[in-house]
Amino acid sequence: MNKLVLVSATTISLLMACGAGGNKGNIKSGCSDCTKTEKPIQAEQRDVKKISPFLIKRGLPHMTKLVKKNWDNPKIALTDTQKEKLLEVRQSVTKLVKRIEPEVIALQKEIIRASHSGTSSQALKEKVEKLASLETEATLGHLECIEQTKAILTPEQTMLLLSPVK
Repeated sequence: MNKLVLVSATTISLLMACGAGGNKGNIKSGCSDCTKTEKPIQAEQRDVKKISPFLIKRGLPHMTKLVKKNWDNPKIALTDTQKEKLLEVRQSVTKLVKRIEPEVIALQKEIIRASHSGTSSQALKEKVEKLASLETEATLGHLECIEQTKAILTPEQTMLLLSPVK
C-alpha cells in the first residue's frame, strides 16, 4: 500500500510539474523536468520519425497515393491511357523523393545532433540552407505531381478522388 501511495504521489507531482494538472500543457510537450533524464539519441530518434522531405507537411494531397488506392475503383473509372500516364507521374515523383529523402534525413539528424551538443545557429546556417533547398525541391516536385495528375484526370475524377467519401 505504501508503494502505491509513493508511486501515486510521484506521478501526481510529475504531472503537476509538467503542467498536466492544469492548462499549461502535458508530459508530451517535453518539459525540461521530464526530458532531462532522456538520452539525446532517444530524443533524436523521436524527432527523426517525423521527417518529411517536403516544406509543406500537411494540407497538400498526395495524388499518386490517392490514385493508387483507387486504381480499380469503378466510380473513378480510370482508362488504360490514364493509368499509363499516371504511372509515369508516380514514377517521376517517387524517383525525386527517393533521391532527396535520404539527404534530408541525414541533414536533419546532423542539425539535431549539433544543436543538442551546443553548436551555434550561425555554424549550422549552411546545413539549414541546404536542407531548405532540398525541401523546396521536393515540395515543387509535389506541386508538379498534383498539377500533372489533375491534368490527366477529368474534373469529375479529380473531385471524386479528393472527396472524403469514395
